[in-house]
Amino acid sequence: MSNDMSKSRSAAPHQILTLPILALACMLSAAASGHPSPHPIQTASAADIPTIEAIDGMSTEELRQALKAIAATRERQDLSAETRNEAKRAFDHLVARLRSDSPSDAPPAPQNADAESTRYKRLVGLRAGIVSVNNQLSSPDLTAEERAELRRDLSVLNDQMRQFADECSPATERIPVDQAFLMVASRAQSLFENFLRQNGRSNNAVEFYIDSVEADLHGSLSSVDLELERPLSMVRVSGWRWEVEEAKRALRDALPAYIARMEELIDAEERVLSERQREQGRTEELLTVNIDWKGGTLQELVTSVKSLVECNVVLADATVGGLTIPALAVKRVAPEVFFLSLQSLPLDEDAQIAVTVIAPDAANGGKPAEVRRPGEVRRGQNEPIIATSPVIMIARKPVSAADSPSASVRQRIFDLSDWPGADAKGIKSLIEAIDFALQADGSADRVKARYHEPSRILFAKGPSGSIDLIDEIVTAFRNKK
Repeated sequence: MSNDMSKSRSAAPHQILTLPILALACMLSAAASGHPSPHPIQTASAADIPTIEAIDGMSTEELRQALKAIAATRERQDLSAETRNEAKRAFDHLVARLRSDSPSDAPPAPQNADAESTRYKRLVGLRAGIVSVNNQLSSPDLTAEERAELRRDLSVLNDQMRQFADECSPATERIPVDQAFLMVASRAQSLFENFLRQNGRSNNAVEFYIDSVEADLHGSLSSVDLELERPLSMVRVSGWRWEVEEAKRALRDALPAYIARMEELIDAEERVLSERQREQGRTEELLTVNIDWKGGTLQELVTSVKSLVECNVVLADATVGGLTIPALAVKRVAPEVFFLSLQSLPLDEDAQIAVTVIAPDAANGGKPAEVRRPGEVRRGQNEPIIATSPVIMIARKPVSAADSPSASVRQRIFDLSDWPGADAKGIKSLIEAIDFALQADGSADRVKARYHEPSRILFAKGPSGSIDLIDEIVTAFRNKK
């Protein structure tokens, strides 16, 4: 563009208002800031407010003057309610008249499509010529004659550009983002999650599209600015009016191909995600226990599990392998968790098993290391790539008579009234001794023992073996001298 046009553009802000309406905004701003018109209304009576009929007969300039006067009057504090209401009605009618008299923001319609295309091509050519001449003038190697000739060329191009006064006026428009585009963009958000714009803000499909179109326009020497206004999903387009129209066409024309490409990428991502989920499912099945066990010996169960998933199971002795494991069914359970759960199953003949999981580093007395499944590798500093699994040890757990679920339950009353040591200190020592013995025997949680102070009676209830143990302790205390 020419230097004159550049100065004009920088001096005049981008605006969407027409001149009369902009003047109205300036008048209101001046009134609100406490600086009324230099010719304010001197009186504050309703008679000085123009009537609706008078306003309808005013010219545009008279409307502006009247608006300034009423704006100043409405700022006064001594207005009566009647005058204030009359001023408001007049003010609103003046604003409506000014708006109706203002020319449209839209550029004049071309005579026909060919004429519009010819004017557009002419503007594009002039823009390219002005930019080219300015670039040549920036060279330090030009002679005085060459520089003078280029300046003459630039002056001619600028004169020709000035013939398009309407097209070269500054303008700003806001365009709503296409609804179909917004829907597709919401589905494609994952494609843009890790992409950062140059200003550091997170991007999305809509912003990326706007930036791409703006970059293409700038590559064509346009100086238009495009910006997404997020709350309402509006595209703000600012620049010379003809470049604004050029940007609107570019945004509209490039959109179908952009949406089609996004839909292709969304479909591809969904296929990849689906395949990844299927692969993960297959991996989980290979690394976990998925079994519908109908019942049998522990040795048979271990053999069946090993045929399904790679694991290290060691039976401590031959007898534990002969234990009968009832029917069960599980899905996607880690081998060590599966075998640990067998400890809770009721087995024949009150048998119990003890399962111990030994992690890779536990054998050295250290803290158990992270268990890695076959196929999993982690890289650490100076760490080799090794895939290891834990060792699962299964042994028969010894069961005392007191722990046996089928052990008979007895209750007994111990009369301590004839025991000389049945004072507070002696009874406390006796109860502590009984509790210690039951804890050591492992049957404390299955025994109830209560001492009744007034009658000096000790009541005990629990497995027969535990009651016999309490009897031995009471006898020992009685025999103490």
